[in-house]
Amino acid sequence: EVFATVLGRVLMTKPYIRGLNMSCCNLTAACMRRLLPAIAAMPHLNVLMLDRNRLGTEAAQDLAALLRGQPVPGPDGTPQLLDRPHELRWLTLNGNQIDDEGALAIAAALQPPCPLRWLSMDQNEIGARGYAALGRALEQDNKTILKMSLIRNAAPRATADNLDILMGFRAMT
Repeated sequence: EVFATVLGRVLMTKPYIRGLNMSCCNLTAACMRRLLPAIAAMPHLNVLMLDRNRLGTEAAQDLAALLRGQPVPGPDGTPQLLDRPHELRWLTLNGNQIDDEGALAIAAALQPPCPLRWLSMDQNEIGARGYAALGRALEQDNKTILKMSLIRNAAPRATADNLDILMGFRAMT
């Protein structure tokens, strides 16, 4: 958590950053709480890669708040208000122990005007409920998501295949 605190302070001085890769940094939900205010203060951040950490569902829910433009929790849990809507276009959360509850939060955040165009949540613990929620988010008015990847999760194969068909249909229209 010390690393996350120091990194958060440094990032607060760099609001112009457009891409941030914090994959394989052993980050937890508590670390993300220390980083979220800094990430929220970077309105031009387009790419956020958080693969192969230990974020879990709580961090996914916090990131969903960021995507919705809602206040994000700070290190002490106090809501931090955003100055302006976020421009995040690409989010990768592969291999982070995110379950259905985390997927439900992310799916709710995909409603317009969410600017996200690419979402990857491979190798998590997302089951049928999470897949269904993400599928419904795509079927509704969300025209911005161009690519969603959910490879190697806990959902039954038929559920995964149905979402792949939906994404293939989206690519053709």
